[in-house]
Amino acid sequence: MTPIVKTPSMAVPSEPTLEALQRLCEDPKNIVYIISGRDGDFLTQHLGHIEGLGMSAEHGGFMRAPGGTEWTNFTEVLDMSWLNEVEEIFKYYTEVGSTFPMGVVRVIDLRTLFSSFSAYRGLLEAT
Repeated sequence: MTPIVKTPSMAVPSEPTLEALQRLCEDPKNIVYIISGRDGDFLTQHLGHIEGLGMSAEHGGFMRAPGGTEWTNFTEVLDMSWLNEVEEIFKYYTEVGSTFPMGVVRVIDLRTLFSSFSAYRGLLEAT
């Protein structure tokens, strides 16, 4: 939808993209969905005004039907027990001084964030 940018919050849809989505959604023959790795709040903020647009947030973990306002959380019915093991592996490599010194692990819904301290500091400043 947008080019890769240094700061993810700057990756917003352009006006031509929004216009194209609007036109696609206006045709009753179309069912239009956006599939994104971004969370539902981001998608709602930037695309929620487009009537008839369906959205899939966090790579399919959450869905909002065209014309809907509520998000369905598919992660509630998934076996997420594997996530604890992955988190422990990330923490191990953080502690043993891998190439990510002073790394940080954060789990947010389906997103697991492993980043160096400087990247984490940037996240804290952005929130």
